[in-house]
Amino acid sequence: MFVQERAANAGQHKDDQGESNDSYREPVSLNAYRQIFNNGFNLEFHKPKTDRCDQCEAYRNNPDKTQKATENHRLHIERIIRYSNERAERCRQKLHR
Repeated sequence: MFVQERAANAGQHKDDQGESNDSYREPVSLNAYRQIFNNGFNLEFHKPKTDRCDQCEAYRNNPDKTQKATENHRLHIERIIRYSNERAERCRQKLHR
């Protein structure tokens, strides 16, 4: 899942302070918030290099790969390859007109 880099900024800090219903705790400063968020969690933010297919990702992350699921995934990949080849052929035809 792609999450935009917004988590350690002032807007998120303000949102989190507003959501706090705990009257026994004082909200932390923005600097403390950034320190905790940036160093206390094992998170990295970056833009993905390529888009990922939801169906392929679901199959890849499924620990119980049944024979039917594997066959469906194989057919899915074949459709992708067939579509890519057809698209490439259409582009080649446009170039040679």
